[in-house]
Amino acid sequence: MRAVSREFMLGRLVALWDAGAHFEIRGWYRWEADAIIGTYDATGPHPFPACSAVLAAAAVSPRIRWDQVKGALPGLLTGKDGGPWIGRNGAKARDILDRGLVDPREVFPFATSPKLHHFARALCGDRSAVTVDVWSARAVGLDPERLTPRRVRDAVAAHRCLARTVGVDPREVQSRIWSFVRSRPGRLSVGVE
Repeated sequence: MRAVSREFMLGRLVALWDAGAHFEIRGWYRWEADAIIGTYDATGPHPFPACSAVLAAAAVSPRIRWDQVKGALPGLLTGKDGGPWIGRNGAKARDILDRGLVDPREVFPFATSPKLHHFARALCGDRSAVTVDVWSARAVGLDPERLTPRRVRDAVAAHRCLARTVGVDPREVQSRIWSFVRSRPGRLSVGVE
């Protein structure tokens, strides 16, 4: 596999940004965090802060559709349902709630959880956070099965560069491109085969 430069990544992002111009989804992260907090309020009172609920939702999100996470969230927050969690994700979410953790950087250190590190930060309001998951990796031409912290940092840097150019928050750039990539038939090949 050939190396993928930041310039190559940026070129792909620019093309996808332009092609996905009809995806005006500004505010997705804010809407989703508000929905989680609404569930938190509706199922409470709770012995942990609302931000812990947001982090717990992020913890159970890997490999589970986001609509499933939101649908099972009441059971997670009240401790009445295990939900469709895979592996240790449910235990991680329960630990977040039990300990009342609120700092996404502490809960998901970049070195061990680069995707969740940025996803949780974005949900908690950090506009500079760029989630690099399977779809974002494909968007910049990376093989999602071969992501390393360095490649994630390069992908984040490319998103931030585009964000500066178009005058939009990095998390909104990532969100729009992610939505466009997910909507495409074939969902983009990796592009570096």
